[in-house]
Amino acid sequence: MSMLTDLIEQVLKKAKDQKSSSGVEKEEDDISDAVTKVIESMPENREARVYALTYVNTFGDESAPSTKDEMIYLAKGDMLTLTIPYATGEREALVRDYGVNAIRLYRSVTNSSGVAQFLFVKEAIFNMTGDSIAITDELPQGSLLIGEPLPTINYDPPRDNIKGLGVTDYGVGYAYIDKTLCFSEPYILYAWPRYYELSSQYKVMGMGHYDNAIVVATTGNPILINGISPESMSVLSLPLYEGCVSSRSMVNLNHGCMYASNNGLVLVTTNSAKLLTEDVFSTDDWQKIKPSSIHACAYKNGYLFFWNNETDKGSGYIDLNSANKGVLWFDDHTLNTFVDDAVIQMVSSEPDGYGVDRSVYRSFNPEYGQPFINKVLVWRSKTFNTDVPKRFLAGQVIADDYPIGDIIFRVYGDGVLLHESTVKDTQPFRVANHSAKRDFSIEIESSVSVREVALGETMRDMIK
Repeated sequence: MSMLTDLIEQVLKKAKDQKSSSGVEKEEDDISDAVTKVIESMPENREARVYALTYVNTFGDESAPSTKDEMIYLAKGDMLTLTIPYATGEREALVRDYGVNAIRLYRSVTNSSGVAQFLFVKEAIFNMTGDSIAITDELPQGSLLIGEPLPTINYDPPRDNIKGLGVTDYGVGYAYIDKTLCFSEPYILYAWPRYYELSSQYKVMGMGHYDNAIVVATTGNPILINGISPESMSVLSLPLYEGCVSSRSMVNLNHGCMYASNNGLVLVTTNSAKLLTEDVFSTDDWQKIKPSSIHACAYKNGYLFFWNNETDKGSGYIDLNSANKGVLWFDDHTLNTFVDDAVIQMVSSEPDGYGVDRSVYRSFNPEYGQPFINKVLVWRSKTFNTDVPKRFLAGQVIADDYPIGDIIFRVYGDGVLLHESTVKDTQPFRVANHSAKRDFSIEIESSVSVREVALGETMRDMIK
């Protein structure tokens, strides 16, 4: 019918042109006679076809189709040979860059419901001789040997310059570019259909996943995408406006994802998001380590992050099993990290003996042979106001250990240092005599864990 319609349109156009050029009105019966002659001159049992070609590599991956634009009309019993020309070096590039070793031919077939689709005809070896490849369609009209539908009809290559590439536990690849979220066919990471894509209100900074959920960190609020197949994923915008400030801070954890915001570390899990370090850092203290410089990785169900504020640099670790314990700080810093046999490997750039910077790899975890030295940290309590001026003359510190000279205890009254001493054991000790004060605070400088600090007016007030 397509050929018949085309020919009728050609005749009508020709009649119209004659009318325009001669100014003579054509009678309807003249046009009808012309159309009738065209129909009578047509061969019987003509079939209109469109052909498509795909490439197949050594792994069995099949490309998106390249379709022959023109429609071909064949009489019953005709066999068609398609010749595919190649420019110099084009086939060599397909083999070198994509591992192509075969080419598949599909042709259009319309079923009884009027629905057309491409069905498999044959596969040919991708030969390297000559300047073209010829494939012959030997299957006649209505052949029962014609194969399955073309599976890659909607396949698209991944977009250029995508970032944050990852793969879910169900084989779905995910990535982003600007505000666009991209997804692959499950377990087919070279196919990224455009109709799977989603858009974000804010610029995307990072993507991660846990279980069947994909977490999207943006410059605004985080987004949670749930689902096994990219065709049926649900999207939930989480009501926590803590934008991600470092793409490399996004980390996949056992039951969630974590990233760095301007106010601390954000944990996204179980359809919710929270500022995990809200009680650990003040905003000013967090800004001192320059959160936009953070890159991180998962380590022993915790978050290991590296920072560089251009004056100082180091690393920190938060154990998510006991996040209330705060941050364990380290002096180590690295440009990048990766996990090898459950050991964090740090990648740094250091000059060799010839003055050339080269990559250096070393393990992070001190349990694997590296010396471990506790950092000395200073903790200062808030200021406590007493209703009546008092004299606190006794103190006590409960710690895990008491290395010589490693625990220093200080008392401040009305902003002035009243007492400083080294703590030797768990026993209460006397605080230097001082006049009555109204505002008090305590400061501990230590390289060991301190569990409890007490301050009293007399030795009898101390913990037994």
